[in-house]
Parts: sequence; C-alpha cells; structure tokens
Amino acid sequence: DIPVSITKAILLTSHEKRRAGSLELERMIRNLIASNKDTQIRRVINFFQKEFIDNTSITHRKGGAYALSVIALGLGDHIERYFKILLTPVLELCGDIEPRVRFTACEAMYNILKGSRALVLRNFISIFDKLMVLFADVDLEVQKASQSLDRLLKDIVCEGIPNDHKNENQFQLDQFIAVIIEKLSVGNPSVRRMLVSWIRILDS
Repeated sequence: DIPVSITKAILLTSHEKRRAGSLELERMIRNLIASNKDTQIRRVINFFQKEFIDNTSITHRKGGAYALSVIALGLGDHIERYFKILLTPVLELCGDIEPRVRFTACEAMYNILKGSRALVLRNFISIFDKLMVLFADVDLEVQKASQSLDRLLKDIVCEGIPNDHKNENQFQLDQFIAVIIEKLSVGNPSVRRMLVSWIRILDS
C-alpha cells in the first residue's frame, strides 16, 4: 500500500512538503527494486494512473504526472522495464487542457526518456509527434519545458544513430525525415524553427 503521507504530499502547493513526499515515494520505489518486487511497482504506477491521472481534478492530474516523474527517478537503471506504462499516460497528459498539467507532464517525460535512451529510438516518432504539439503550446512555461525535451532528444539521437545498425534500437530515420518534410508547412514559426534545427542535426 502507498502511504497516505505520499498521496497527500504530492497534491500540496507547498514545494517543501511536496518535495518531502516525493523523496518518500522515490525511496519506496528504490526499496521495491532492491527487493525485486515487480508486481508491486506496477501496482503503484497503475494506482497513480487510475486515481490521479484519470481524475477530473486538475490538481490530481498534475499530482499524477509529478508522481510518475518521481517514480522514473526512483527506478534508475531499471526504468526500461516500465517504459511503456510510464510513457503512455504522460504522453496523454501532454495534451491536457490545463497548462500546469502539461508542464508537469513535460518534466515527467524528460525523466522517463533520460533513463530509457535505448527505447527512445525505438519509439521516436510517437514521442516526436507530441514534442511538435508542445512546441506550439500557447503557454510559455510549457514551451520552455518542450525545448529541454528537444535538447535531450537530440542528444539521444546523436548518440544512438552511429551505432544503430549494430543493435536493436531501430531508429526510423527514413520515416523521421518524411515526418519533418511533411510538417515543414506548418504555420507555427516555433515548430518550423525546431524542424529546421533537426535537419541540421541529421545533416551533420
């Protein structure tokens, strides 16, 4: 069971109290990893999805995104095993109607992708599609968070492409280039600049 102290803390507006709850959640995940309790970890993730992310309350959805971000940190090197069940709800939250939820989802996605670099290449197109939406966001904080995601993705791609033919990452380069060409006609200047920067990265 998840302690009430954790579920209450991540909903608070106080940064210090929320931070205390996140540290407790992170320790709990690390302990479950150390004890090889895969089922319990999945239950924790599912709990936050059902009770928080799927909630009609903005505060709960934001708290759910925050919780998954903390869980991603707690999983450390073991995050790849839980990549899909962490990333899928976070991608959905990136399209939330509330800017605060979208911003927190961006932070969560950053932590998930940073620890799952090999799997990012394999799922790159769906991740990049969401990144383009975030770049066009009307909220400035969400735009800034999307720029951090963009830099991380560029680092991952630049590290992965040279060796991709030797492993199973299967980066869909041809498909990605097709996506860029198709999207270059979008009206949003921020998205266009981002796409052009990717062309330069791939060309180099």
